[in-house]
Amino acid sequence: LGHVRDIASPHALDNIDCDEATGDLTAGSVSLMWAHMWKLKVDPKGYVPGGLLRFRGTPEGGYSVAEDDLHDGSQLSMISTGVAWGDTIVLGSWHEPGFAACVRAPATVA
Repeated sequence: LGHVRDIASPHALDNIDCDEATGDLTAGSVSLMWAHMWKLKVDPKGYVPGGLLRFRGTPEGGYSVAEDDLHDGSQLSMISTGVAWGDTIVLGSWHEPGFAACVRAPATVA
């Protein structure tokens, strides 16, 4: 393997997938991972927020964060994978059984 490029991410990522048709990348994400992992030492039943992070390819050959679908962790804690299916985001966790199917809220215009 050889290093090609770095791609900046606002969150810790797990299980990165590539959509071959579009070249977009998706990954399960955990926001503020270390802060929440420390919090879990104090309260093992606490929630760790996470979601699905999507990166869209740019004309220059790089990537930018296209969408960041996060929730507070109460639906499913410690997200490790996710997939977008229409308006539904399906999230999985290494920490909890099952998965969460979430419908994205419609965009609002201020």
